[in-house]
Amino acid sequence: NLDKNLLTDGIEFDLNTQIQALSDGLSVRIKSHKYEEVMSRLSQLQRPIDLFFREITVNVSDASVQHNRLSLLASVRELMVQIADFSKIEG
Repeated sequence: NLDKNLLTDGIEFDLNTQIQALSDGLSVRIKSHKYEEVMSRLSQLQRPIDLFFREITVNVSDASVQHNRLSLLASVRELMVQIADFSKIEG
């Protein structure tokens, strides 16, 4: 589980804030078949995710921070799998 106290960089904090904001109401939109709106909202994560991967090292020597960063990325995955099973895409 994500420990907000271990978010050591503003980029991590911002990504987590975006994830939390998007997850609120996402399942309701999915159940209402508002897929275009869901995808539009999920696309808002592109910039914070890109910035995270450009500026943050996930595999650091501090195991707690590393685990927390992996948990943050798992949160992104959990949002995405609500709308699409990307493991079904070939290639």
